[in-house]
Amino acid sequence: MAAVDLPRVKYALSLYTTTSNIVWDHESDTVKGIITSPAGEPTKFFDIDCTSKTAFEVTNQLWDLLE
Repeated sequence: MAAVDLPRVKYALSLYTTTSNIVWDHESDTVKGIITSPAGEPTKFFDIDCTSKTAFEVTNQLWDLLE
């Protein structure tokens, strides 16, 4: 079952990365990364401490950064 799900997960992550232009810092303990421009230039850095916020608040803050 994992062999079937892994390609789907990889595709979904690739799709989300492409459409959002977010490059995640997977090494960080916080929600951290860079929102790039379509040309690939860094435009916004973010580092959100998710210990003091709900998942809903973190999601909304990310949506605000994407606008």
